[in-house]
Amino acid sequence: MDVEVQQVEQTEEACGAFEAQWTIITTPSSQRFNAFFASCRVADTSWWEGLSRKAKEAIEAYSEAKREAKKGVDPDEDMPDALKAVLGNKEATVEGLNGSHDIHVGVIDTKEDVLVSKEKNECALILEAIKAAEHSRNRTRILEIVSLIEKVVAAEIRAVEAQYA
Repeated sequence: MDVEVQQVEQTEEACGAFEAQWTIITTPSSQRFNAFFASCRVADTSWWEGLSRKAKEAIEAYSEAKREAKKGVDPDEDMPDALKAVLGNKEATVEGLNGSHDIHVGVIDTKEDVLVSKEKNECALILEAIKAAEHSRNRTRILEIVSLIEKVVAAEIRAVEAQYA
């Protein structure tokens, strides 16, 4: 029985050591994930700011050209209808760009969460499997011990009955 108790204690120590080492190993990669996705967010924000600035400039230029058109030159002449609609509605264009940026940032955040969570959950899954196997092994050992005790007790009862019979 002492061997079984010792093995349980050693397994618990090994699991604790494994978890500590897992944390030591995965912390730098989690930090790299965070840094990488932070740079992705910065790049997306930079791109969005530049695009928004250029879109606002184009809308302002179109509006200015429309004001000048009253003087004789029509800027809509060679322009596709879709482009006229985009340049003519500043609010919808800016909202569309903002929505696109929000979606991109959401995708980046989701990917980061998935990677970091997967790495953390992997350790928990491994430890859970080890603990389940250990629990099953311990239950089997207990059943063996109970069975042995029952056999010994039954043999002693038979010996006492044979002695007094």
